[in-house]
Amino acid sequence: MSEAARTQAAATLLVTAVENFDQALATTHPIYFAVLGLDAIAQAVAPCRDLVDVEPQAAARIAEQTHPVAARIAEAIATEVPADIVYAGFGAAKDLVTVRSDALRADRSLYVAMILGDLRSYLCRIEIRRRGDPLRHLAREQAAFEAFKAGIWTTAGFDPRDTQSRWH
Repeated sequence: MSEAARTQAAATLLVTAVENFDQALATTHPIYFAVLGLDAIAQAVAPCRDLVDVEPQAAARIAEQTHPVAARIAEAIATEVPADIVYAGFGAAKDLVTVRSDALRADRSLYVAMILGDLRSYLCRIEIRRRGDPLRHLAREQAAFEAFKAGIWTTAGFDPRDTQSRWH
C-alpha cells in the first residue's frame, strides 16, 4: 500500500472515530459507539506513525470529545471497570491522535487495546445477561442429567438464585 493510500485510510478512520464519538455523546447507550470510535483510532495508528497531521480537524475534534465520552463511559460501567482505567484508555487514544510519535506510542496503543477489551467484554456480559445466559443453563442441565444417569444427582449446595457467581 502506498504512503498516500495509508494516509487516506487513516484519515477516513479518524473521521469515523469523530462520528462515533458524536453518537456516543448523543445517545443514552454510549458504550457501543465509544467502542467503534476507539477501534477506529486503534486501526488508524497502524498505517501511520503520526496521526497529528493526517486529518488535523478530526484530531482536534477527537481531543475535544475524549474526556466527555470517557466520563459517560466511566459512569455507565462504574461497577465493572474502574474509572481510572477508562480515563487512561481514552487519554491514550487522544494522545495517539494529538502527540507526535514518541517512545510511548506503543504503550498508548496498548492502553487503547486494553480499554477496548474491557468495553467489549462488558458488552458481551450485558448481552449474555439479556439473553438469560442460555449456555450456562444448558451446561447446568446437562451436568445434572449426567449426574442423574450416574446415580449421583443431588441438589445439595446448588442455589439457582446464586447471583454472586462469575457468570452473573
